[in-house]
Amino acid sequence: MPIPLRIAIPTFLSALLFTLVAAEAAGPSAWQGTWVGTVGRQKPWPISITIADGKVVKYSLDGEPFAVQFSRVTRTEADFGDRDNYLIELERVNASTAFGKLHSREGDGRVSLVRQ
Repeated sequence: MPIPLRIAIPTFLSALLFTLVAAEAAGPSAWQGTWVGTVGRQKPWPISITIADGKVVKYSLDGEPFAVQFSRVTRTEADFGDRDNYLIELERVNASTAFGKLHSREGDGRVSLVRQ
């Protein structure tokens, strides 16, 4: 017996709306935690980024900490830097993986991260 359209359509739309609201509610908190990985391909350097309360709070490259002067974190993207020396642009591809680019005075590099 088929489900009447007057029941199926509102049910489907309600489920879709709930899914979209839940995804947006995750917002920047989807990045919460420490992400580790590498920068570069030929000679990869270790990188660590910590995100808390919707902003990047800690960043180190090859074990050396760097100041974070600004950050912008959305549900799928995180950008941060220090205005003069570096900029990192990241895109989260799933709950535990992100990729991006590092732009600095020394050059550019690809960033590959996993959530720790």
